[in-house]
Amino acid sequence: MPKRAFDLVVASVLLGLNLPVLLLAALLIKLESPGPVFHRARRVGKDGKLFTLYKLRTMLVDAPSRGPGITRRGDPRVTRLGRVLRYSKIDEFPQLLNVLRGEMSLVGPRPEDPRFVAHYTPEQRRVLSVRPGIASPAAVKYFEEEALLAGAGQDVEAFYLSRVLPDKLRLDLEYLERQSLWLDAGVLAGALAALLSPKGEARPAPRPLAARAPHRAERPSLRRAVQRYAPRVLVDAAIVLASLLLAWMARSVTAHLDLGPALAFSLVAAAAYCGANGLFLLYQRMWRYASAGEVVFIYSAVAVATALLAGVVFLWPGERPVPVSVVPLMGSFAFAGFVGVRYRRRLWAAVRWRWRALRGGRAAPHTRVLAVGAREAGGMVAWRFLNEREGERYELVGFADDDPAVQGMRLHGVPVLGDWRAIPSLVARHRVDLLVVALDGLSGREVRQLLDLCGQTPAAIKVLPSFFEQMRANRHVPALRRMVPEDLLGRSSVEIDRQACRGLLACNTVLVTGGACSIGSELSSQIAT
Repeated sequence: MPKRAFDLVVASVLLGLNLPVLLLAALLIKLESPGPVFHRARRVGKDGKLFTLYKLRTMLVDAPSRGPGITRRGDPRVTRLGRVLRYSKIDEFPQLLNVLRGEMSLVGPRPEDPRFVAHYTPEQRRVLSVRPGIASPAAVKYFEEEALLAGAGQDVEAFYLSRVLPDKLRLDLEYLERQSLWLDAGVLAGALAALLSPKGEARPAPRPLAARAPHRAERPSLRRAVQRYAPRVLVDAAIVLASLLLAWMARSVTAHLDLGPALAFSLVAAAAYCGANGLFLLYQRMWRYASAGEVVFIYSAVAVATALLAGVVFLWPGERPVPVSVVPLMGSFAFAGFVGVRYRRRLWAAVRWRWRALRGGRAAPHTRVLAVGAREAGGMVAWRFLNEREGERYELVGFADDDPAVQGMRLHGVPVLGDWRAIPSLVARHRVDLLVVALDGLSGREVRQLLDLCGQTPAAIKVLPSFFEQMRANRHVPALRRMVPEDLLGRSSVEIDRQACRGLLACNTVLVTGGACSIGSELSSQIAT
């Protein structure tokens, strides 16, 4: 349902914006060659149903009788205007009508000719379980398909069936496995980037990074920028449109809607909010690791855009497009939407943790954890368990800390249950399976006291990897590791070169001072050996 609503809103807006272009293209088609403006092709849609796909006509009227059903670059049946329309993809715009009619979607597997669908395997026919789309991962990869087919030889249809179509279907099946609105936004961004990128006779294979000139490798690419930021801009624009709709519904009892000015204002509003978000660098922040203070930048961007739109409403020529009271309401809804999208991981983690707590932790076999230490390291434990995927295996029930200032407080929503002396009783009361020591700067005596308390419980004991352990690691460091002797020493162990020691001590008389203590006795044993 959300995907269909997204399709209807975006298709309506795009069709309205491109209506002058379509009318001009239709006039030029009629002036260049006789025949209809639209090309109607029979295609296979959802559940194998046939439908009529609309495109602007780019070929001669008798083209079907003069060649194969697949077109390649340099095809003499394509008109001069048709080459321009195909190059710019303007000929695809009428497919927005298919989207509005419910026969297609904005993103989905490209619809195919019934002749080619007849060759699908049972596995490949799974692409018919959804509406076909205007854009798809396969369409982005084969954006210059006509150039590829130009070198296919005489039997272009056989080449398409054996080489191109199977790869397209593979990409479409992969899309079905990961289908989401966020992925759809990425596919639309990729299609836009492919449209904006310069096109030659054939797209060259990318060179290895090491083979590129330094100034070219470091130069930002328009296509790369569009691929990176366009999905985020599209999501924000959808939030703005939804916010305007909600604000309007709140005023619907007393306000009258004039559709034309309201639609124009919605486009201005989307541009204003997305522009302000870009001005405050919201699209260049790593929100996965953002702190709560980043909300200030979201609020600032929304405030600037809302103030700007209020001025636009006052200065709008003629009757105001929306009531003035709609603008601050829209800003409030947009602010909530922007925060929700950017902090969605944390919000979902908080909801999931609260739901797990309400159910008493009995629904899933999670490892119940008590963190010893409610300071910086303890906060890192809580954040990682609540936000990282590997934390899904653990359920953090609380903290234990000796600092009186943190008793009864909460860290990332998790309570501090007591001090160190309460560890044995806390483990029994909360059915703790694992104790995580998240403390830094303890003396050797404090470490031994803490381990004595932890040793009185049946729970396992683990610690956090240090910062330098993570730097030295060749791969991803797990969230926790078992305690090793070096944790008690407070330093790394010393590796001894035994061969060098033999050369130093052999045939010599050795005096060991302090030979009665543990270190001296161990030295004596190793030297004698």
